[in-house]
Amino acid sequence: MNAATEQSFLDEIVAASGLAPLLAPFTVTRLLIKAGVTPATVDADGLRRALPELEHGLAVYLSPEQLEEALARLRDLAAR
Repeated sequence: MNAATEQSFLDEIVAASGLAPLLAPFTVTRLLIKAGVTPATVDADGLRRALPELEHGLAVYLSPEQLEEALARLRDLAAR
């Protein structure tokens, strides 16, 4: 994968998070790093490994219903 493709996958993760656009990039990047995944090179496998950390972190900002919707979108991305 080239850098543009990897960045667009990160952008997709950020969009799928369900967070406000100003908050999402920083928060998703921080959660990926906390999970041991490098945001710049994240792929579907890295996203799968980061899902528990993303779930925990997103739960701070999203309602239970919003969280379930975001997790479904993230799981779909991770299944690629």
